[in-house]
Amino acid sequence: MFSLMPALIKYFSLFLAANIILVVNNISTGDVYLQINAPAVAEAGTTVEVEIELHKADLTGFARFQQELPFGVTASPVYPTDVDFSFEDNTVKMIWLSLPRQDIINIRYKIHINERLKGDLQLNGTFSFIDNNRRRSAGAESRLLAITQSPNIEDRLIVDVSEANQRLLPPVPEADPTRS
Repeated sequence: MFSLMPALIKYFSLFLAANIILVVNNISTGDVYLQINAPAVAEAGTTVEVEIELHKADLTGFARFQQELPFGVTASPVYPTDVDFSFEDNTVKMIWLSLPRQDIINIRYKIHINERLKGDLQLNGTFSFIDNNRRRSAGAESRLLAITQSPNIEDRLIVDVSEANQRLLPPVPEADPTRS
């Protein structure tokens, strides 16, 4: 019985040391996560504001948020103005050469929904950053935005969000004033 005691003490010490390393590593990295806030429903042809609450802990330095949007949905910046915002090839990118000091950053931008779209739009994204000279990322939990059909568009011209990347969204034809 007593001969097992040194082995138990050794294994307990190793277990304790491993847990201390894990705790210290988590404290130095901190919890980095995102939360996307947006309306649950929006009508096609309208613009809605999306807010991302970024909990970045004590990170500083270079970082990027990236989000893919389907064809027919475009984005433009609202806040903050100290981030390099771009929207190209249906991708929202926000780049910081140096992250602000506060632990929580609120980012707002508008998405413009084509009048011909309808269906469920999944809003998500990835925050990529450098931590201890290693590239890391945190994904946002997906937020559903239900796009309702515009009452001004004929059913035959409607495109579901899930098919928008495969189908072109030409402009809605103007009504012919000679036909009534």
